[in-house]
Amino acid sequence: MIKKFIILFLIVLLFTLSFLFFKKDDKYKLPAQYKVEIQKVIDEEVPKTKICVDKNFLKAQNEYSKIKNHIKNEYIEESVFIIEDCQRGIEVCEFNMISKLLNITQKYTDIKKEIPPTDFSGTLNDFIYPYFERNNINYKKLIEIGEYSIYKINEIDNFSYIKLSEDDIYNPNN
Repeated sequence: MIKKFIILFLIVLLFTLSFLFFKKDDKYKLPAQYKVEIQKVIDEEVPKTKICVDKNFLKAQNEYSKIKNHIKNEYIEESVFIIEDCQRGIEVCEFNMISKLLNITQKYTDIKKEIPPTDFSGTLNDFIYPYFERNNINYKKLIEIGEYSIYKINEIDNFSYIKLSEDDIYNPNN
């Protein structure tokens, strides 16, 4: 009876120790200071990003109005390229904000080799959101600014590409 008890005790002890020594590390769980820093950057950078998006959108609208009103006929092709640059500028605004969040995450855990090689902020968001979820970070503002950026890019598409045909752009008689 004592042998069975000792064997059972050793099995339970080894089983318990195995959890202690072979505990699976949660790579997404970071110190509390991480949450404080990330939340601060989100709160500061989202309004700045929205302003940046709005500036690029306004610039695209102004360029389109030049084309529409034929203010500078000789610069219609150049204006189309400026409008396209404004769309890329909107993407860059969001990308810069996500880059700051990635840099803060890098301070707490080595993620450099894991970051996907992309310039699309949606992919970077998908990469970093598990860190936010596991550390109870409110990233609703990031989702909203991402949707806002997409909306503004699509608005530029709607007023420029749909209304401007190649004949309008490349016609020397404009």
